[in-house]
Amino acid sequence: MRKPPKKVSKRKLRLDRHGRRKFPEGSHGNFCRNVKALRKDRHWSQESLGYALGMTRNHVTDIERGRNSPTLDLVDRFARALKVTSSFLLDSVEHNFPAHTS
Repeated sequence: MRKPPKKVSKRKLRLDRHGRRKFPEGSHGNFCRNVKALRKDRHWSQESLGYALGMTRNHVTDIERGRNSPTLDLVDRFARALKVTSSFLLDSVEHNFPAHTS
């Protein structure tokens, strides 16, 4: 009797429940730390950042704490709201954020 072929694990692109691409695995912690540091540097509350993004404070909290993985679209929205690039948010280097003037 022949053995069934072994399943070859193909690394598939992760999608969220709406079919959008999920956040890259290794950068999630970097993103969380950088968003929180930038938000605090600008003296914004989670509520005010959530308002700028069109989401609730609870959702911002969950993302900062790593409970929710943001989609790539959401990473772009955070970057625009915080006036930095997406790659800056995903970077693993610890940044000394300049004082924000506005």
